[in-house]
Amino acid sequence: MIKYFKSIPQIHYFVFLTAFFAVFLKFWEPGIGLSSTTYGAFAANIVNGQSPLNFRLGVGAFDPFVDHPPLIIWFQALCFWLFGISAQILRLPASILGVIAIFCTYWLSQKKFDATSAVFSVLALLLTNTFMNFTSSGWLDMGMVGFTMLGIATFESFLDDRSKIKLALSGLFFSAALLSKGLAAMALLPIAIYILYQRLRLSEMALLAVSALLPIALFDGLFYNLHHREFFSWYSLRREVNAAEMARVYTEKANVTWYIRELFFRSHVFFIAMFIGVFKYFKSRASKATNTTPFIILCLGQIVVHSLVYGFTNKEYNQYLVPSFPWIAILAGVGCSSLFKKMNADKFARGLCITLLTIFVAATLISKKVHMGEDNEIRAMNSTVAELSELKRIRIRALPGDQHSWEGLASYAAWYLNLEPTLHSPEDLLKNITPQEAVLADNSIKDMPHAAMLALGFRLCLTGQTFTLYAHESICTTERLTKRTPPSDKMGAFSR
Repeated sequence: MIKYFKSIPQIHYFVFLTAFFAVFLKFWEPGIGLSSTTYGAFAANIVNGQSPLNFRLGVGAFDPFVDHPPLIIWFQALCFWLFGISAQILRLPASILGVIAIFCTYWLSQKKFDATSAVFSVLALLLTNTFMNFTSSGWLDMGMVGFTMLGIATFESFLDDRSKIKLALSGLFFSAALLSKGLAAMALLPIAIYILYQRLRLSEMALLAVSALLPIALFDGLFYNLHHREFFSWYSLRREVNAAEMARVYTEKANVTWYIRELFFRSHVFFIAMFIGVFKYFKSRASKATNTTPFIILCLGQIVVHSLVYGFTNKEYNQYLVPSFPWIAILAGVGCSSLFKKMNADKFARGLCITLLTIFVAATLISKKVHMGEDNEIRAMNSTVAELSELKRIRIRALPGDQHSWEGLASYAAWYLNLEPTLHSPEDLLKNITPQEAVLADNSIKDMPHAAMLALGFRLCLTGQTFTLYAHESICTTERLTKRTPPSDKMGAFSR
């Protein structure tokens, strides 16, 4: 074992440590946003007793959650079970898979081109802020990207020695990418074409297919065994809602160039270097002397496929960009190495590692973080609500068919206040309400039944510019409010 680790080139260690330091720079930051809080609440609910195969945010809120496969949420729940529930631990699966994604990007570039191109590809990812932000979040996207890159790297390693174990592992990783975010893992389509081009033997193709499809079949079988047709009716209902939303999104006027435009703005100079890399490669003799051309086409195919799918939606979400960045980085590395031919890859990697180590230590020691979460009013209510131990549930006004009317409130209430959110129509918001319940309202809503709440004994308990919490006067007393302590986040402390 010791001999094996000694045989690994030193540059690999420098790159891995560079990725680790860069990804875990923001580990201690307590602030997380929407979706991260949603997935975090799901994982916390699993730890607190909900079924891993049938979990929800609250009554009527993602009840049950069938929007995406739960693999990453299961990993988050496992981390919570091992290390406790906190914003920092919530990021752990994405951070680990983010390090893997960066290292696999480097490894693929080094294998297909050269070490200098590989180190430049790492630099390209480190300087792509959008990509790095997702390595420190509770979102599912980095898990999908990490498993995708790990799968293609393992498959490339299989092509060297035809190891059946590596082939089976690559299929397993591709399956995990699909189970991370479902059909959003469209990177697998160009990869499937690339694999078919390799003309595997029938036995090898069968092994790859079985290892990729078996986990998916097992996943579907478990759900069907528990829910039978009810699960598929839930799923169909959610798909109908989402289909209606997507039909609106794709028919409303959209800027079809937004995806390419944002890739350019987010990856900046490296997007230009990508074109230089492709041009230099096909102009050089290497394109004829090596079998790297299919891989170049794979990289370009990834960008084209994602551009075609997301380019015609008016939802210009950052997460749609994330799967393209590693492929841009690989091609950009080729372009940069052609411009800096005398660059010593080992010294370059060592310098990057030392620089990131210095920044990592400084960022860890500085008590003031970038994302403190201080601007989230619901998080600011946490310390006070924690003292109102009688509260068990929190009611939220939800408009029929409008997920945006409740998702943010329900997500923040479940994660930051540790209360079960329950959705109610405007007419039923106060129906059969009990003193053990509170009402969380968006201040932009003008028709909240303030007089009716006062008549039922519910007073304005906590308020800010955006949100207001109403609680029963027997629980939210003046004495309790005057004794409350402001929230604080000490450096190095785990917190929600």
